[in-house]
Amino acid sequence: MLIFKLERIDGFVEATAVLAGISTRCHFKLSAAMFSLYVYHHSLRCNIALQIMPPFFTTYNFFDQNPNSSFYIENFFRALLNFQRSGCSSLSFALDHHLPRVELISEGSCLTQRVIELPLSPAEEKASTEIDYSVFVSIDLQDFKPVATMFDRAPYVRVTLSHSGVRFAYEDEEITLTAQRNECIVGGVGAGDSTQLILTPIPLTSFYNMTGHSKRVWIFKSNHKYSAVLTAPIGLYSTFFVYLPQLI
Repeated sequence: MLIFKLERIDGFVEATAVLAGISTRCHFKLSAAMFSLYVYHHSLRCNIALQIMPPFFTTYNFFDQNPNSSFYIENFFRALLNFQRSGCSSLSFALDHHLPRVELISEGSCLTQRVIELPLSPAEEKASTEIDYSVFVSIDLQDFKPVATMFDRAPYVRVTLSHSGVRFAYEDEEITLTAQRNECIVGGVGAGDSTQLILTPIPLTSFYNMTGHSKRVWIFKSNHKYSAVLTAPIGLYSTFFVYLPQLI
């Protein structure tokens, strides 16, 4: 069972809008340490998640492990949007695994309290992707823009991390960002060493819709050989994760 209260809903509505624009179905993954919403991007063949830590919420009470559930993200987003447009500044969220539904309760400055129930269905259990946080590169969003533009139509991009910077390459095209010029921050790679991974492309419009409130992009390795995970923090306690598939 999970119950949380959120005093300011605007940021939550905006983040949910990104997911609603990607897929019709969404999956919950809940724990005492994280509230996560996952969608699958069919054209990019990757999973995209919004992960929120408890301090984001006014109150966050997690009582026991919930079975994986799915719901229609569009209905969830429209409920939040209706709350926002009716002047509600806060909401309560309740999920009980004994009842196949989510209950949203409008609160705050709206004239009348509204309760919206959204049905849930069991979600298929999928193998999780683990992130290797020990090796990473962090890039300012504006410095990453030329990379995303150059390789927008490439089937994949080879990424080489070294102690001094990061190189993105496909066939005869490449871009190198260096730590010396403050274009990136590389962690976990010693002097003289290098790490390689594969970055599958994300169309520029989709990527910037997702990272509009972020200042930096972080790229990590996953537990799958050469595959990558892109993250874009949107504040102190919430982050978008893009789990890219391994194509080669």
